[in-house]
Amino acid sequence: MLREDLADRPESLAVLEKISRAVARLDSIVVDVLRFARTSCGRRERRGVLELVEEALASCEAERSAAGVEVRVEIDPALELSADSSAITQAIVNLVRNAIDAIRETPGASPRVRIDAARRERLDADGRRVPVTMIGVEDGGPGIDESIVDRIFTPFVTTRESGTGLGLAIVHRIVDAHSGAVTIAARSPSGGARIELLLPASEPEIDAGADGGESATRDRLGDGGASAHDGSRVAHAHAGSTGNGTAACAPAPNPLDQGGELDHAVAERMRRTRRRLREQMPGG
Repeated sequence: MLREDLADRPESLAVLEKISRAVARLDSIVVDVLRFARTSCGRRERRGVLELVEEALASCEAERSAAGVEVRVEIDPALELSADSSAITQAIVNLVRNAIDAIRETPGASPRVRIDAARRERLDADGRRVPVTMIGVEDGGPGIDESIVDRIFTPFVTTRESGTGLGLAIVHRIVDAHSGAVTIAARSPSGGARIELLLPASEPEIDAGADGGESATRDRLGDGGASAHDGSRVAHAHAGSTGNGTAACAPAPNPLDQGGELDHAVAERMRRTRRRLREQMPGG
Protein backbone atom coordinates (compact mmCIF):
# COMPACT_ATOMS: atom_id res chain seq x y z
CA MET A 1 0.00 0.00 0.00
CA LEU A 2 2.71 2.49 0.98
CA ARG A 3 4.71 1.57 -2.13
CA GLU A 4 1.68 2.39 -4.27
CA ASP A 5 1.29 5.76 -2.53
CA LEU A 6 4.94 6.57 -3.24
CA ALA A 7 4.92 5.36 -6.85
CA ASP A 8 5.26 8.94 -8.16
CA ARG A 9 7.97 9.84 -5.63
CA PRO A 10 11.04 7.77 -6.61
CA GLU A 11 13.35 9.23 -3.95
CA SER A 12 10.93 8.43 -1.13
CA LEU A 13 10.30 5.00 -2.62
CA ALA A 14 14.05 4.32 -2.65
CA VAL A 15 14.24 5.25 1.05
CA LEU A 16 11.31 2.94 1.78
CA GLU A 17 13.08 0.07 0.03
CA LYS A 18 16.20 0.67 2.14
CA ILE A 19 14.12 0.71 5.32
CA SER A 20 12.40 -2.52 4.28
CA ARG A 21 15.76 -4.21 3.67
CA ALA A 22 17.07 -2.98 7.02
CA VAL A 23 14.00 -4.31 8.85
CA ALA A 24 14.39 -7.65 7.08
CA ARG A 25 18.04 -7.66 8.10
CA LEU A 26 17.20 -7.03 11.76
CA ASP A 27 14.53 -9.72 11.61
CA SER A 28 17.10 -12.15 10.20
CA ILE A 29 19.46 -11.41 13.08
CA VAL A 30 16.75 -12.02 15.68
CA VAL A 31 15.64 -15.27 14.02
CA ASP A 32 19.23 -16.56 13.85
CA VAL A 33 19.91 -15.65 17.48
CA LEU A 34 16.75 -17.41 18.65
CA ARG A 35 17.55 -20.46 16.53
CA PHE A 36 21.09 -20.54 17.91
CA ALA A 37 19.84 -20.25 21.49
CA ARG A 38 17.30 -23.04 21.06
CA THR A 39 19.48 -25.47 19.12
CA SER A 40 19.45 -28.93 20.69
CA CYS A 41 19.07 -32.56 19.72
CA GLY A 42 15.43 -33.61 19.96
CA ARG A 43 13.68 -36.86 19.13
CA ARG A 44 15.70 -39.01 16.77
CA GLU A 45 14.14 -40.93 13.93
CA ARG A 46 15.41 -42.94 11.00
CA ARG A 47 15.17 -41.00 7.75
CA GLY A 48 16.71 -41.23 4.31
CA VAL A 49 19.57 -38.77 3.86
CA LEU A 50 18.38 -37.99 0.33
CA GLU A 51 14.95 -37.14 1.71
CA LEU A 52 16.44 -34.71 4.25
CA VAL A 53 18.51 -33.04 1.54
CA GLU A 54 15.46 -32.67 -0.71
CA GLU A 55 13.55 -31.03 2.17
CA ALA A 56 16.45 -28.65 2.76
CA LEU A 57 16.62 -27.73 -0.93
CA ALA A 58 12.89 -27.02 -0.97
CA SER A 59 13.47 -24.49 1.81
CA CYS A 60 16.24 -22.84 -0.24
CA GLU A 61 14.46 -22.92 -3.60
CA ALA A 62 13.65 -19.21 -3.72
CA GLU A 63 17.26 -18.19 -3.03
CA ARG A 64 18.62 -20.81 -5.43
CA SER A 65 16.34 -19.75 -8.24
CA ALA A 66 16.99 -16.03 -7.74
CA ALA A 67 20.75 -16.59 -7.79
CA GLY A 68 20.61 -18.90 -10.82
CA VAL A 69 22.55 -21.60 -8.98
CA GLU A 70 22.52 -25.22 -10.12
CA VAL A 71 22.44 -27.82 -7.34
CA ARG A 72 23.66 -31.34 -8.08
CA VAL A 73 22.78 -34.09 -5.60
CA GLU A 74 24.72 -37.37 -5.54
CA ILE A 75 23.35 -39.55 -2.74
CA ASP A 76 22.56 -43.25 -2.43
CA PRO A 77 18.76 -43.47 -1.96
CA ALA A 78 19.29 -46.33 0.51
CA LEU A 79 21.52 -44.27 2.83
CA GLU A 80 19.69 -43.60 6.10
CA LEU A 81 20.43 -41.63 9.23
CA SER A 82 19.01 -41.87 12.75
CA ALA A 83 18.94 -38.31 14.04
CA ASP A 84 16.82 -35.28 14.87
CA SER A 85 15.68 -34.88 11.27
CA SER A 86 14.48 -31.28 11.59
CA ALA A 87 17.80 -30.22 13.12
CA ILE A 88 19.89 -31.98 10.46
CA THR A 89 17.69 -30.49 7.74
CA GLN A 90 18.30 -27.03 9.23
CA ALA A 91 22.05 -27.67 9.21
CA ILE A 92 21.91 -28.59 5.52
CA VAL A 93 19.78 -25.50 4.80
CA ASN A 94 22.41 -23.28 6.43
CA LEU A 95 25.22 -24.86 4.41
CA VAL A 96 23.34 -24.52 1.12
CA ARG A 97 22.41 -20.91 1.83
CA ASN A 98 26.02 -20.13 2.71
CA ALA A 99 27.10 -21.67 -0.60
CA ILE A 100 24.50 -19.72 -2.59
CA ASP A 101 25.48 -16.45 -0.85
CA ALA A 102 29.17 -17.06 -1.56
CA ILE A 103 28.44 -17.63 -5.25
CA ARG A 104 26.05 -14.70 -5.57
CA GLU A 105 28.47 -12.25 -3.94
CA THR A 106 31.51 -13.34 -5.99
CA PRO A 107 31.78 -12.05 -9.58
CA GLY A 108 32.80 -14.84 -11.93
CA ALA A 109 32.07 -17.63 -9.44
CA SER A 110 30.87 -20.95 -10.85
CA PRO A 111 27.11 -21.07 -10.08
CA ARG A 112 27.14 -24.68 -8.95
CA VAL A 113 26.59 -26.46 -5.63
CA ARG A 114 27.21 -30.18 -5.16
CA ILE A 115 25.74 -32.22 -2.30
CA ASP A 116 26.86 -35.77 -1.64
CA ALA A 117 26.67 -38.29 1.19
CA ALA A 118 28.37 -41.59 1.99
CA ARG A 119 29.39 -43.98 4.72
CA ARG A 120 32.90 -43.28 6.06
CA GLU A 121 35.18 -43.85 9.01
CA ARG A 122 36.90 -41.32 11.27
CA LEU A 123 39.11 -41.44 14.33
CA ASP A 124 37.37 -40.79 17.63
CA ALA A 125 38.94 -39.10 20.67
CA ASP A 126 40.59 -42.40 21.64
CA GLY A 127 42.11 -42.96 18.20
CA ARG A 128 39.66 -45.67 17.24
CA ARG A 129 38.07 -45.85 13.80
CA VAL A 130 34.32 -45.40 14.02
CA PRO A 131 31.70 -45.42 11.23
CA VAL A 132 30.09 -42.10 10.33
CA THR A 133 27.58 -40.79 7.84
CA MET A 134 29.10 -37.95 5.82
CA ILE A 135 26.97 -35.23 4.24
CA GLY A 136 29.02 -32.82 2.11
CA VAL A 137 28.17 -29.46 0.53
CA GLU A 138 30.62 -28.03 -2.01
CA ASP A 139 30.30 -24.75 -3.90
CA GLY A 140 31.92 -22.90 -6.77
CA GLY A 141 32.54 -19.74 -4.76
CA PRO A 142 35.81 -18.14 -3.64
CA GLY A 143 36.52 -20.59 -0.82
CA ILE A 144 37.09 -19.60 2.81
CA ASP A 145 39.71 -17.12 3.93
CA GLU A 146 42.46 -19.14 5.64
CA SER A 147 42.71 -16.46 8.34
CA ILE A 148 39.28 -17.34 9.74
CA VAL A 149 39.09 -21.10 9.11
CA ASP A 150 39.88 -21.95 12.73
CA ARG A 151 37.27 -19.43 13.95
CA ILE A 152 34.59 -20.20 11.41
CA PHE A 153 32.26 -21.76 14.01
CA THR A 154 32.57 -18.86 16.43
CA PRO A 155 29.25 -17.00 16.64
CA PHE A 156 29.17 -13.67 14.75
CA VAL A 157 32.38 -14.40 12.82
CA THR A 158 31.70 -13.68 9.15
CA THR A 159 33.46 -12.20 6.13
CA ARG A 160 30.18 -11.00 4.60
CA GLU A 161 28.73 -7.62 5.49
CA SER A 162 25.25 -9.06 5.05
CA GLY A 163 25.91 -12.17 7.15
CA THR A 164 24.92 -12.65 10.78
CA GLY A 165 27.84 -14.96 11.51
CA LEU A 166 25.47 -17.51 13.08
CA GLY A 167 24.79 -19.91 10.20
CA LEU A 168 27.82 -22.14 10.74
CA ALA A 169 27.64 -21.69 14.52
CA ILE A 170 24.16 -23.21 14.38
CA VAL A 171 25.45 -26.03 12.16
CA HIS A 172 28.18 -26.79 14.68
CA ARG A 173 25.77 -26.84 17.64
CA ILE A 174 23.47 -29.23 15.79
CA VAL A 175 26.27 -31.61 14.83
CA ASP A 176 27.86 -31.36 18.28
CA ALA A 177 24.50 -32.27 19.85
CA HIS A 178 24.64 -35.45 17.76
CA SER A 179 28.23 -36.17 18.95
CA GLY A 180 29.46 -35.55 15.43
CA ALA A 181 32.04 -33.33 13.75
CA VAL A 182 32.29 -30.81 10.92
CA THR A 183 35.19 -30.63 8.46
CA ILE A 184 36.00 -27.69 6.23
CA ALA A 185 38.06 -27.61 3.04
CA ALA A 186 38.86 -23.92 2.54
CA ARG A 187 39.72 -24.73 -1.08
CA SER A 188 38.03 -27.79 -2.55
CA PRO A 189 39.02 -29.46 -5.86
CA SER A 190 36.29 -27.40 -7.54
CA GLY A 191 37.88 -24.19 -6.29
CA GLY A 192 35.26 -23.23 -3.72
CA ALA A 193 34.68 -24.35 -0.16
CA ARG A 194 33.58 -27.81 0.93
CA ILE A 195 31.96 -28.51 4.30
CA GLU A 196 31.20 -32.00 5.55
CA LEU A 197 28.96 -33.10 8.40
CA LEU A 198 30.24 -36.31 10.03
CA LEU A 199 27.49 -37.92 12.08
CA PRO A 200 27.97 -41.09 14.17
CA ALA A 201 26.62 -44.21 12.53
CA SER A 202 26.59 -46.57 15.52
CA GLU A 203 25.12 -46.98 18.98
CA PRO A 204 24.99 -45.87 21.72
CA GLU A 205 25.41 -42.21 20.77
CA ILE A 206 23.27 -42.33 17.67
CA ASP A 207 21.88 -45.10 15.51
CA ALA A 208 22.28 -44.47 11.80
CA GLY A 209 22.84 -47.01 9.08
CA ALA A 210 22.18 -47.97 5.51
CA ASP A 211 23.04 -50.76 3.16
CA GLY A 212 25.14 -50.02 0.12
CA GLY A 213 23.48 -49.34 -3.16
CA GLU A 214 23.75 -47.63 -6.47
CA SER A 215 24.20 -43.89 -6.08
CA ALA A 216 21.46 -41.58 -7.34
CA THR A 217 22.37 -38.33 -9.07
CA ARG A 218 19.84 -35.52 -9.22
CA ASP A 219 20.07 -31.98 -10.52
CA ARG A 220 18.23 -28.76 -9.78
CA LEU A 221 17.83 -26.53 -12.84
CA GLY A 222 19.77 -28.96 -15.05
CA ASP A 223 22.48 -30.50 -13.99
CA GLY A 224 41.55 -30.08 -0.29
CA GLY A 225 42.53 -28.46 2.91
CA ALA A 226 40.26 -29.44 5.76
CA SER A 227 39.43 -28.07 9.17
CA ALA A 228 37.45 -30.24 11.58
CA HIS A 229 35.53 -29.07 14.62
CA ASP A 230 34.93 -32.09 16.80
CA GLY A 231 33.08 -31.11 19.94
CA SER A 232 35.99 -29.77 21.95
CA ARG A 233 38.61 -29.04 19.31
CA VAL A 234 39.33 -27.69 15.85
CA ALA A 235 41.88 -29.41 13.61
CA HIS A 236 43.32 -28.20 10.31
CA ALA A 237 44.99 -30.12 7.48
CA HIS A 238 46.27 -28.64 4.21
CA ALA A 239 45.11 -29.57 0.70
CA GLY A 240 46.42 -32.87 -0.58
CA SER A 241 46.78 -34.26 2.94
CA THR A 242 45.26 -37.57 3.95
CA GLY A 243 43.75 -35.81 6.95
CA ASN A 244 46.13 -37.41 9.45
CA GLY A 245 48.25 -34.34 10.07
CA THR A 246 46.15 -32.13 12.31
CA ALA A 247 46.75 -29.46 14.90
CA ALA A 248 44.48 -28.96 17.89
CA CYS A 249 43.08 -25.50 18.50
CA ALA A 250 40.80 -23.87 21.03
CA PRO A 251 37.05 -24.59 20.78
CA ALA A 252 34.64 -21.98 19.51
CA PRO A 253 33.15 -20.13 22.49
CA ASN A 254 29.45 -20.32 23.23
CA PRO A 255 28.15 -16.80 23.86
CA LEU A 256 25.18 -18.22 25.77
CA ASP A 257 27.66 -19.15 28.50
CA GLN A 258 29.17 -15.67 28.59
CA GLY A 259 26.55 -13.55 30.32
CA GLY A 260 25.68 -10.39 28.42
CA GLU A 261 28.13 -10.88 25.56
CA LEU A 262 25.42 -12.31 23.31
CA ASP A 263 23.17 -9.30 23.94
CA HIS A 264 26.09 -6.97 23.28
CA ALA A 265 26.94 -8.70 20.00
CA VAL A 266 23.34 -8.57 18.77
CA ALA A 267 22.98 -4.92 19.80
CA GLU A 268 26.18 -4.06 17.96
CA ARG A 269 24.92 -5.75 14.79
CA MET A 270 21.68 -3.79 15.01
CA ARG A 271 23.53 -0.51 15.60
CA ARG A 272 25.61 -1.12 12.48
CA THR A 273 22.47 -1.77 10.44
CA ARG A 274 20.79 1.40 11.71
CA ARG A 275 23.95 3.41 11.02
CA ARG A 276 24.10 2.16 7.41
CA LEU A 277 20.43 3.02 6.99
CA ARG A 278 20.93 6.58 8.27
CA GLU A 279 23.89 7.06 5.93
CA GLN A 280 21.78 6.02 2.96
CA MET A 281 18.83 8.30 3.75
CA PRO A 282 18.60 11.77 2.20
CA GLY A 283 20.31 14.31 4.43
CA GLY A 284 21.92 11.49 6.48
